[in-house]
Amino acid sequence: MEIFSGHLRVLIELFTKLLKKLFCLLKMSIFSAKKISDDAELVASELVRVRQEKGLTLENATQALGLKAEYLLLIEKGAWSELPPGVYRRNYIKIYADWLGFDGAALARLGEDQGGVKFSGRLFHRPYVRTAAWEISRLLKIALLAVLILACFIYLGFYLETVFAPPRLELISPAENLVIASRTIIVAGRLEPEATLSINGEAVLADQEGNFQKEISLKSGVNTITIKARKKFGREQVVVRKILVEN
Repeated sequence: MEIFSGHLRVLIELFTKLLKKLFCLLKMSIFSAKKISDDAELVASELVRVRQEKGLTLENATQALGLKAEYLLLIEKGAWSELPPGVYRRNYIKIYADWLGFDGAALARLGEDQGGVKFSGRLFHRPYVRTAAWEISRLLKIALLAVLILACFIYLGFYLETVFAPPRLELISPAENLVIASRTIIVAGRLEPEATLSINGEAVLADQEGNFQKEISLKSGVNTITIKARKKFGREQVVVRKILVEN
């Protein structure tokens, strides 16, 4: 039973670590939208700074790039989620960032994250929208699956413990370290049903309730009585009694 308890403690520790990891992932999902928004605003302010340092206006950008002024204004405000979705948002950000000397592709990816859109790589493929609610739902499903797996392991552990544990053996007689004058003694006790029993290597039958009794002959001096019980697949349970017979 101690071995099984140790295994159960290990399973509980692993499950606790898994729950902590899931909680961290859930926390990251909840706050990821805010982090991306903050990143967009930071980059947007840098776009404005560079444009102003170059002495350029939004009107210059509109004429040079052929983009609407309202879209450029949204980009510089960091409100990228308000841009037209999908490939349009990505291209607007990339074109404007490249024009100012930034890595347009990298900023376009940030714009995709802010909009919650993941592209498959094909230009006109329907985008797959992954929202924060979707992420939370996915993590909850993972947590539920982890709980079910742990429950299965615990059930399996109890089942295997029942199958492979040594049988219950209760010895009523004789007592330990007994000193007697008689040359015979009664060995009696109670055994777990379906278990087999032997006393000093000789098979002994128990009744339907597991009770057994057998008279053992003794010799003068110290006698050792070994009682062994065993189930079909389980470990062996052994009880030893030493009896001193006085002359």
